[in-house]
Amino acid sequence: MKDEARLGEEARQLLENRVFRDAVTKVEQNIISAMKRAAVNDELLCNRLVISLQLLEQVVKGIESVVQTGKMAEIATQRDVKSKLRAVMGR
Repeated sequence: MKDEARLGEEARQLLENRVFRDAVTKVEQNIISAMKRAAVNDELLCNRLVISLQLLEQVVKGIESVVQTGKMAEIATQRDVKSKLRAVMGR
């Protein structure tokens, strides 16, 4: 659980990192800009751009998922520590 908590913290730091956020925003803007310029009849390009946007969103969601898993692991670790303390103290 400590590993999950540590990874969650690293993921949180990544999502809060200005360079990472700016990079994600720029990539998203570039994809949307390319979608606006794409010819409607160019189905292959349009599909690829949609997939690119979906993949970018999935990367961010995947990192957010690691953050949530880390938070749950931290809570579980704290509960375990409290439980062990109670057992040691005879409560």
